[in-house]
Amino acid sequence: MKNKLGCIGVIVLILVMLARCSSCAQSDVDSKLHDEGIYKVEITKVQSKDGDFILKGKTDAPDDSKILAQGTYVKEENEASAIDDDDYAKVKDHKFTMQLDTNNSTEKEIEKGVKVKVRIFAIEKYSKDFDDYYLTKKYVES
Repeated sequence: MKNKLGCIGVIVLILVMLARCSSCAQSDVDSKLHDEGIYKVEITKVQSKDGDFILKGKTDAPDDSKILAQGTYVKEENEASAIDDDDYAKVKDHKFTMQLDTNNSTEKEIEKGVKVKVRIFAIEKYSKDFDDYYLTKKYVES
């Protein structure tokens, strides 16, 4: 009986150590990304409007960081924009609202529960003109 409890204790200890190591590794990744000016975003609300998605979210990125979305069809293309004009969506008070282009989908095609795979992130210093629509190779993830 003591042998079984000892084995269970060792297994629990190993699992706790692995969980701590993975969170440390994630922290290291986040630190590296922040050093490059890249920040994760959390989407808090999704709506559809005229065949596109309107997303609201939050991030740790500083004010005026730009929100980018790597496209699913053309991975080098930015699919994110501000909702009121043709420019980048930007962070203000750690929050943002953006429009996600759905490649000319119709309102009927954007139904509740539809899933779109897209990589969205905030970037602090990004100098590429919005009209170019393409992401810098450094930020394209395969």
